[in-house]
Amino acid sequence: MKDLFISYAHEDVEVAQHLATQLEAAGISVWWDPQLRAGQEFAREIEKVLKQVHCVVVLWSEHSVASHWVRAEATEGIRLEKLVPVSLDGTTPPLEFRTLHTAQLDSGELDQVSEDYTKLIDDIRVRLGKGSTGEKRPQSRIQPYPWRYPIAIALGVVCSILLLAAMGWSSLILDGLTGSLAASPLHFTTWATEAVLVSITLLLTLILGWRIHRQRYRHRWWIAVTGLVALIGISIVYTWTTRWLTPAVDHISGGIVASDWNEMHILAVDALGREISLGGEVPVSTENGEFGMRVATSFTDRPRKLIVRKPGCADFHYPLSWHRWNDQQPATINYECQPGR
Repeated sequence: MKDLFISYAHEDVEVAQHLATQLEAAGISVWWDPQLRAGQEFAREIEKVLKQVHCVVVLWSEHSVASHWVRAEATEGIRLEKLVPVSLDGTTPPLEFRTLHTAQLDSGELDQVSEDYTKLIDDIRVRLGKGSTGEKRPQSRIQPYPWRYPIAIALGVVCSILLLAAMGWSSLILDGLTGSLAASPLHFTTWATEAVLVSITLLLTLILGWRIHRQRYRHRWWIAVTGLVALIGISIVYTWTTRWLTPAVDHISGGIVASDWNEMHILAVDALGREISLGGEVPVSTENGEFGMRVATSFTDRPRKLIVRKPGCADFHYPLSWHRWNDQQPATINYECQPGR
């Protein structure tokens, strides 16, 4: 009578053979079918073996999760309380088997006795009452992809953050997002938008980070998405820190190019269109069209538009870019009266 039965899809025969060899070397007798399964003639023999063995190891892969035979054998293993599920390359087991603790193996490590294989074999020996091998588990010569070059990855992340900071992209992107949502039908305030963005990035970083941990760092796209989300969160925190340490700009100056400046006034509004000019509308110089005004400061918002008003003319809206505001560049407004007010 054999100690253990290996259930696998035919496409994973190489992994099954390697595992069987390691188990046999550890003193565990293994029943496994190295031939292509032909159909019902195997059913009775497999059913008989499943009842005789003390342990049923199922290899979950992208092929076996779709196999009727493998699912049936795994279900019988659960019924007999003998099932030891193993996930190949981070494959998620079928829904009904996810409540069981699942060992993780990397099919790319077949050329070496990896730590994962050694641990699995020791666990099976303990389950069979044979005790641990007592051998010191060798460290894998190759770290699971993609953490083979941790220094390069760390430098890449640091350089990305420094680049965003140096170019001012983080503040520019955040400014664009808050302005767009404020101008949308949702009318989100800038502080609400930033709070939601930070909450989402923190939550996604934790979820994706846990997913990577569960999958043993093998899926590059999970790491790429997590890195991107974390970078967005760090960018927002960086922007907040910059705002906190940098004195807030509380004034705007510039000039209006027009043929007539009589009774012309100008004011500033925020992302929601609220007036933030201190003292209301500011008169424009009738001699040269220059103006200057003080504005109410805000931690999360800034003046988004300058509105020029003149009796008999429609309001003229001048978008104030983030770069012009951040660099305190004087605004130059080319004004032409359009009848309407």
